[in-house]
Amino acid sequence: MGQLRGLHHLNLLNKNKIKCISSVSGGTWASILYTFRPPVIDADTFLGGVVEDPERLTWDDHSTQNKAEVLDYLDYYNLGMVPTRLGIRALLKTMIELYAKYKYPASLLWIRTIGKLVLEPFGLSAMDAKGNPLEYMGYTQDWLQENPIKLNPGRLSIGDFNAVPDDPLRPFLITNTAVFSDSSTLNPFVISPVYEGIFNTLHSGEGIFGGGLLDTYAFGSRRPQKLTGNQVSVQQMPTRACLADAAGLSSAFFASILEGKILEANGDIFSMHEFKDLGFLEKDFHELSKTVADIDDLIPEFAYWPVGDLSTEDPETRTVKFADGGNLENSGIMPLLQRSCTSIISFINSMTPLEENDQGLTVDSVLPPLFGYCPSKKGGAYKRYADMTENELGKLSNEDQIYRDNQVFPSTDFYPLLNQLAAASKGANGVLGSEPVLCVQNLTTLENPKFGIAAGLSTKVLWVYNNPVESWRRKLTRQIRWMMNMRILDYNDFPNYNTITKIHLDARQVNLLAHLSCWNILQNEELILSMWD
Repeated sequence: MGQLRGLHHLNLLNKNKIKCISSVSGGTWASILYTFRPPVIDADTFLGGVVEDPERLTWDDHSTQNKAEVLDYLDYYNLGMVPTRLGIRALLKTMIELYAKYKYPASLLWIRTIGKLVLEPFGLSAMDAKGNPLEYMGYTQDWLQENPIKLNPGRLSIGDFNAVPDDPLRPFLITNTAVFSDSSTLNPFVISPVYEGIFNTLHSGEGIFGGGLLDTYAFGSRRPQKLTGNQVSVQQMPTRACLADAAGLSSAFFASILEGKILEANGDIFSMHEFKDLGFLEKDFHELSKTVADIDDLIPEFAYWPVGDLSTEDPETRTVKFADGGNLENSGIMPLLQRSCTSIISFINSMTPLEENDQGLTVDSVLPPLFGYCPSKKGGAYKRYADMTENELGKLSNEDQIYRDNQVFPSTDFYPLLNQLAAASKGANGVLGSEPVLCVQNLTTLENPKFGIAAGLSTKVLWVYNNPVESWRRKLTRQIRWMMNMRILDYNDFPNYNTITKIHLDARQVNLLAHLSCWNILQNEELILSMWD
């Protein structure tokens, strides 16, 4: 939220400046809400006001005329309300209630839960009496009139879509998820307001996979009934492909956390302290437990057919499981490179702060694989996948194995990046964690067939790394610093909140993180604006 706030304050969040937003996992929740936010919710309400001087922030003094300065205040329609509504308890309670009311299949429960808690408060998850979505995910009204409505006369209208408002025209959105082509192979999958699918043709043990894109409103469709040029006719899906599908698929990792809680409870979850007061849902929970009997039952799954296999009019339709986009690649940079973007701002919203020892800097696991390095250090140092023996490769964790295919930049540019990150964080006094961490690299892409990226693209990347910033913290009032120190369980990992154990944040945690992130942007306004030079 703070990063969006800062970019909005600099008048950059429009298609004349920032043309595209690529998001992953929980970042997709924020990006969908920003992109589809109804015009009646103005940007300042949604993103919160800018407070350029951290000393003006107050812990609980509501006498100020500027509500943005009050840390325990959030407007109902503020993006920061989302994490206050979440948490394992809230997610599980909502999931049980939705199952009891609509008897959704297990593979839809996570998606519908996110629709209810994240999207519905902003008017973006309308359902009929049977719990089915009323609106497809769509783009602008002009685009809808000239494309799906024109292609389907009498069958579709503007009212059938969640449209992107054009006040002003907001950056084009790409959300990132991942899909299994077999039991262990993850592949990149994008969902945007216009298209969904896998750009490039991949080959799995079961044949061609991917090979092109479909209109988003056809997501989850079964085999084409008719092929005419680049158009196909498909059977109407039982439910409409909606915003919650994109939000839930991109963040599917959290579904596995909930599934673990259900299986861990072994039918007696209400004996656990955090769920004791939900005993009134016990009967419904036992019914849900019968549905969620295996470790991957809650993982979303949809019908899928490969666009690249249209040699016949009957390409195979499969039911495939999806995974969190971050399970494959957590920066969101790949679709931007695939679209040949030459100027990219990459926000690494990590729960791993920068750390330094004799072996050098340690960074979030998303960065090393982009340069061909294994994210887990070996002997205290990063090692290239290409330099590992077969024995070493065989001992890698599942995560490290999956990231082997993520290289898009030369390995020789990795350690210069680490040096730049460390220098930015240290600032003038030479102590890590002193200043905001922003740095620019001029990079040239390597070919990456899996992500459909061509070699030779010259791109300028501004890396923005989430990290403690002592120069900002020192500007907070003594009371706020004292309260943060006293509430150690709430702030011991600030600003690198653990997104597994801290899905729920209160208003102060949200606001402090947002104010820091926004301040980092504004303090580096000149560097940010140089991306358009």
